Amino acid sequence: MQDVVEEKLLGVSAFDSEGVTELLSPPYGVYNTAKWRCLETKGLRMATTTRTRRRRRSTAQRYLANLRTESPGHSYVVLLGLRTFDTAGLLERVKEGLSYHTWERLRLNTELPSDALRALVQISPRTLNRRKEEGRFHPDESDRLLRATRVFASALSLFEGDANAARRWLTTAQPALGGAAPVDYAATEVGAREVEDLMGRLEYGIAS
Repeated sequence: MQDVVEEKLLGVSAFDSEGVTELLSPPYGVYNTAKWRCLETKGLRMATTTRTRRRRRSTAQRYLANLRTESPGHSYVVLLGLRTFDTAGLLERVKEGLSYHTWERLRLNTELPSDALRALVQISPRTLNRRKEEGRFHPDESDRLLRATRVFASALSLFEGDANAARRWLTTAQPALGGAAPVDYAATEVGAREVEDLMGRLEYGIAS
């Protein structure tokens, strides 16, 4: 009986009302109802994951499209969910403090491990929790968020929008950085500039 029910369930769409009616009728009984709810929940989770991945792809595509324009400005901020591309406007946003929402967008778009991202932005779990409650980062923290985003965006550009390749490179030890991983090296402004210089040399095929 269980095999028959599961076979039927897997063949029924969540929007197939006739199929659902049949499955919830005898002889399948209560077991069928519970199993349907389980698969329906799983289906919703899969749909949400698919939408999230598509959103991340579209964000990366928008960033790359902005790079191709004549005046891309600070186009990398799309990875934070921002639409302020000019320097003056961005400076104002930093002075005000970026919203906590920008952290969530960066985390989703980079998919870097939480500890690696916190280290890159130089923010502790306790401070991050406080900023979540307050809803906004301090100016210096906002500046570091921008720096982390800029570095990831540069890696994304280097690998032509391939976020997986960008993430692997950033978290892998690089001889040109003394054996350090770029994500660790870029935790300071000086280190971030060195990582960006390295990516620039690699993009133009200059041996490092």
